[in-house]
Parts: sequence; structure tokens; C-alpha cells
Amino acid sequence: MQDKTLVLVLKIIVAIILPPAAAYWQVRVSFHFWVNLILWVLGWVAGTIHALWLILRVRYKALNVDVRSSS
Repeated sequence: MQDKTLVLVLKIIVAIILPPAAAYWQVRVSFHFWVNLILWVLGWVAGTIHALWLILRVRYKALNVDVRSSS
């Protein structure tokens, strides 16, 4: 369990420092990687938000948490 937590923390740190690297680590070369790269070139904040979204989205799916439900 601690290994998964450590990897998650490392991914978040990489997402803050270099968002395309974190996106690649999460989804490899895919549509989301290219979107992240374009967002990062246009603005570091947009690329960081997208990379964090990619990482945390997968984390919520693994926990079976539905973030869209209101109750």
C-alpha cells in the first residue's frame, strides 16, 4: 500500500514540475499526452491542472468513487 502512495506522490510532484512527463507516465503516448503537451506549451498552469486531473482521475476510478454523484 505504501508503494502505491509513494508512486502517487511522485506523480503529483512530477505533474507540478514537468506536466508532460507526468502525463506520459500516466497514459503513455495517447491523445491525453498530446493535449497535455499543447496545454503546457500554451501555459504551465493549464498543463499542470490537466496532468493532475489525469493522475487523480485514475486514482478515483481505482477507488470506485463517483465524483459526479451529488449525494
